[in-house]
Amino acid sequence: MCFKKIFFTACIVFCFFVSKKALAQEEKIRIYASQKIAIPEVFNLIKKQSKFFFVYPESLFKDVEAVSIKKGKITVEELLRITLPKQYSYLFLPDGEIIIKKEAQEITGKISGIHQKPLLGVGVFIKGTTKGVVSNFSGIYSITAPIGTI
Repeated sequence: MCFKKIFFTACIVFCFFVSKKALAQEEKIRIYASQKIAIPEVFNLIKKQSKFFFVYPESLFKDVEAVSIKKGKITVEELLRITLPKQYSYLFLPDGEIIIKKEAQEITGKISGIHQKPLLGVGVFIKGTTKGVVSNFSGIYSITAPIGTI
């Protein structure tokens, strides 16, 4: 009988902490005016209105354009989803920490031959995969590759 009470209590406590963590991501952030804003400023907005804080290399967003956000209320997770470029990911940790990292990067280049003449139709592939692109008429290519595969 005592074991059942302990087990029941443990289940209740566990469910409370799991639901609290799940609801934390649903915490609403108020955006007071529609604006164009740098990503680190989005993080500051979230930090000021919630218990969340961010961990990321300072230089991670130096070349990323400002993003547009609209006036209103939005969840933390939705705000991150719409403002972070697709090659970035985020991870919520139970202590309120959000880790941001870059998963992929875009590589562009120009392929030229003898006398610097552009080469059309040259295949460029990510090493060890079948993912690739073909250079255009001007010899230019652009491909998105996971970090560490270049």
